[in-house]
Amino acid sequence: MSSSVRARPVVETLYEDSELVVRAVPGDASLPTVVTFGGYSRRPAEHGIWAGDPIARMGWPAIGFVAQRPNWYPAASMRAAAERLRGRIGPEAFGYGYSMGAYAVLKYGRLLGLSHALALSPQFSIAPEDVPEDGRFHISHDPALHAGMRVTAGEVPPRAWMLFDPLHALDARNIALLAPLGPVPVPVRGMFHATIRLLTGQAVLAEVLDTLRRDDLPAFRRIMRTRRHETPFWFAGMGAALLTRGRAKAGNVLLDEALSRGLDADTEVGVLGEAMESWTRLQAPPDVTKPPEALVERLLNSTPHTPHAHLDRSLKLAGIGRLAESRRAAEQAMEAGQAPPALMTHLGHLLLMEGQPSRARTVLEEATRLAPEGDWGWVGLSIARLRQGDGEGAADAARQALALRPLGFHGALALGDALLVLGRTEEAAEAFARASASGGAEGAAHGLARVERARKRDARVEPPVPVPPVPESPGGREPVPAGPPAMAQAPAGRDPVRDTAARIAGGYPDPALAMPRRRVSLLKRLFGRPF
Repeated sequence: MSSSVRARPVVETLYEDSELVVRAVPGDASLPTVVTFGGYSRRPAEHGIWAGDPIARMGWPAIGFVAQRPNWYPAASMRAAAERLRGRIGPEAFGYGYSMGAYAVLKYGRLLGLSHALALSPQFSIAPEDVPEDGRFHISHDPALHAGMRVTAGEVPPRAWMLFDPLHALDARNIALLAPLGPVPVPVRGMFHATIRLLTGQAVLAEVLDTLRRDDLPAFRRIMRTRRHETPFWFAGMGAALLTRGRAKAGNVLLDEALSRGLDADTEVGVLGEAMESWTRLQAPPDVTKPPEALVERLLNSTPHTPHAHLDRSLKLAGIGRLAESRRAAEQAMEAGQAPPALMTHLGHLLLMEGQPSRARTVLEEATRLAPEGDWGWVGLSIARLRQGDGEGAADAARQALALRPLGFHGALALGDALLVLGRTEEAAEAFARASASGGAEGAAHGLARVERARKRDARVEPPVPVPPVPESPGGREPVPAGPPAMAQAPAGRDPVRDTAARIAGGYPDPALAMPRRRVSLLKRLFGRPF
């Protein structure tokens, strides 16, 4: 091997189960151990551990946790892994993670015996009851895995710093919940959720870990202030923030500067989307429902190149109610051959919202063919089939969604609707009860009310038509019936398929119930989760 090519460090697997893998990278035993946690997209199929290369070049020994999927490191697996790691983590150990990984650093710091922690854009929890206003990751919450999910004071390492951007409304909310537990918030504006961009590279990571080791918080702040001016992402973030304040000229100048410094168009889409989401949650005046037009215009004129960026742009446009533009953005991606199954699923749901079930069904059939593991595609396909009168097909699609996500209430609601249309009332009741137990209580309440009306309708017996007494015939012979009574006609009802489809389209309202409904954001009502 050429001396110019650095060999990959030797990696040892210490623990593995269905939820996570723990690996070790050797280093100088006289130095502290770094314990890293991979983020939302890191998977065991990738070599090594998250942040493993710069840490290996620093010479520090490292242990890395890598999740099998976006599972936020379930407690049962973490306890089993911690037992296996006894004796492998020294008295001075630094936890390091970003987003999902940052949550794990704080949640399991004491369990693993960490002395220090650096958490970038962490979550307090993803359980809906803990952070109802932060729906970014609710879809990944599994009640069976995530009991007691919120971080508590007794779990945080003794010395912990949290890097975050106060301009990112949802991250700021999580930091507000975490700060009273002990970790120190370190704000840095203009990065939104992507604070990890300030720590890329061996030199800066080594410098930051040294400041954490010395507990030199002012030095850490100085490093971050210097670093943010060196990354084009900061120019984009501050430019997008200015657009949210209506300062179009200054904002566009900074965004153009970011592009001239090497920021790619896909990243610009992500920054604009985060700025828009934060504006709706943090800055929007109560009487203003539309974001600044300069921000929307910049997003509409952006030119994403990758499927993920196309999807991100379309989702953010839908989130502010620009459904037609969102659909066109998704269709542009399909025309350019940049439509992965997730974007096709998103487009299918948009078409359902626009009252185009035939087109939606075509798109969703293809999405589920390409990615049969996507439960949200099957939910949409169930709705599309039901709107076209295919109750059996709708029920089959809903069952596919439930098989993939047994605790997903969307699939259970769709199954209940299909079964109710098919006249299988008791099975529909079971499906709605299942949805209620899985977090879909509001939709299930409407569904169960329809079940009760169906039961009453089925049990209703029309009073018999009075038949006049028949006089006995002369001679005492048996009376001769005057003829069969008239058949009672069932009242003409509305088209159940159309009723059910309309109810689904409206977010499961029931016109016969006067139940108040909370205002739900359009993005949550449409999609229920981030892709």
